[in-house]
Amino acid sequence: MALLLAAPAAFAQDATVTTRDSGWGMECITSGNGAAFVCASRYTRELADSDERLVELQVVPPGSSGIADPLVRLSLPHGIRLDARVGLRVDRGEQFLLPLQRSDARGLYTTLPLGADVLRAMKAGGTLTVSLALVEGAVLPVEIPLVGFARAYDAALRVQAEPAPR
Repeated sequence: MALLLAAPAAFAQDATVTTRDSGWGMECITSGNGAAFVCASRYTRELADSDERLVELQVVPPGSSGIADPLVRLSLPHGIRLDARVGLRVDRGEQFLLPLQRSDARGLYTTLPLGADVLRAMKAGGTLTVSLALVEGAVLPVEIPLVGFARAYDAALRVQAEPAPR
């Protein structure tokens, strides 16, 4: 993905971009053995002029694939400083910093436990800001509306508890 590599100067100048979002939704897939659902609430923000992913955020409820705590999964484009951490902040609350864990030809990724306090804040909050440190030195704040998050998360939690269809 050549998202930020194709236009680094544009990002470095003012660290703003025109985007469109998918809104919060819920998706489930059956596990490899078909015995259970793995569900997550999901939000994607894309660049408006190219349809390229800027941020994809998934919140996986406890119980999916045997996990005890909710997980946050972030998929991000290239062009982010690998030695920096991605910031998450709900409204004007505390910022939590997440390390990037891996990369491939399509982008950068991290998956980490999401504390109960952050989950509660997301369910009650208005905006989640994902702060990305770009290789050019600028910080790109990506604001994600939390309207619909609680509904999508609760639906994922409820559906994954049901037996998978055969």
